[in-house]
Amino acid sequence: MIVPRDAFGNNVTSTGQELRPFNFTVSELYENGSIANVPDITHIGWNEFGQIILEFIATKSGNLLLHVEGGNQTLNGCPLMYKVNPGDVL
Repeated sequence: MIVPRDAFGNNVTSTGQELRPFNFTVSELYENGSIANVPDITHIGWNEFGQIILEFIATKSGNLLLHVEGGNQTLNGCPLMYKVNPGDVL
């Protein structure tokens, strides 16, 4: 989930606007920084709390880093570390 904020750090609420035009990109990296995969985003939308939801299917297993960009800017806190066991995301 992504909490959108303006330049002053204020939360931005859902505008109901379609999010595909913002060109979010997601990439999975191995711990050493090399690219593991560029997953397809299966869903982009707003949830009931005004957060942006990006869904994708993890196809590699191991300790990975998730890198997310939106509008040619890296999201704060990226890359995010996560672990994928065969069939499970932890």
